[in-house]
Amino acid sequence: PRLFNFCTLITIFMGSLFILGNFIYGLISSLLIAISFLINTYFLTPRINMQRDLFLAGDAASERLFKNLHFTSVLLYLLNMVLVSSIFILYYI
Repeated sequence: PRLFNFCTLITIFMGSLFILGNFIYGLISSLLIAISFLINTYFLTPRINMQRDLFLAGDAASERLFKNLHFTSVLLYLLNMVLVSSIFILYYI
């Protein structure tokens, strides 16, 4: 969660710079990225940890939910990387 919190702060700072630079796509993307990190931090990570603990304790049914939640978390992180890459591409073209 510390990584996600740190990335949220960086993204909010990045968004404020896009406001000053009048780069609307960058602002919208940075807001989406920040929301994604917050979802990962406060919604997905606690549930992933809970399901992992249940699975390690022997609850076989929690394995599938753990994998789905973890996949969603990784997918959001990859989406953030795609958005950041698109910001760099659009800003410098």
